[in-house]
Amino acid sequence: MVQSKHSQSGFVCFAAGGLIAWYSSKQPIITLSSIEAEYVGLVTAARSVLSMSNLLIELGYHGNDRIPFQICGDNINALNAADNLGAIRSIKHLELRWR
Repeated sequence: MVQSKHSQSGFVCFAAGGLIAWYSSKQPIITLSSIEAEYVGLVTAARSVLSMSNLLIELGYHGNDRIPFQICGDNINALNAADNLGAIRSIKHLELRWR
């Protein structure tokens, strides 16, 4: 069996106590560290949550206001990178490779 160098990403999204969306797939790029792989997973989740938020707004669920969502991760360095992208030197090049 050939092993892929792509990391696996996944997330689940809950609303009102129930599961409304889930996702699991190989990442589109080969990351160089676990921080990068976790960061790519966080960004993938954030993109999906933003799309769901826009859909709910279009349906009139919450007026024209953004709906607050909480995105959780299990890698403290990836979470720090999401808060302050310039602070983590190891992922500065990630944006250039991930298009």
